[in-house]
Amino acid sequence: MIHCNSVEDAVSIIQSNSRIYVQAAAATPSQLTQALTNRHSELSNIEICHLHTEGNAPYANPELANAFHVNSFLLVKMYGIH
Repeated sequence: MIHCNSVEDAVSIIQSNSRIYVQAAAATPSQLTQALTNRHSELSNIEICHLHTEGNAPYANPELANAFHVNSFLLVKMYGIH
């Protein structure tokens, strides 16, 4: 088991080319997603999968596209976006 003392510790194990699922709606871990976004300069090709998230999604900013790719299942289902 991995023990973490901070959100930075928790996201420190994420490496480039990883796929991450973010919990939906009010359970969105905003502190963790912010800590992950803060690492954008050291990461590339992170796929972030989710349904609907609440709050800010800084990883979805276009200027971070080299680090993060958002795969939103909700948009695909609702709007037929491929």
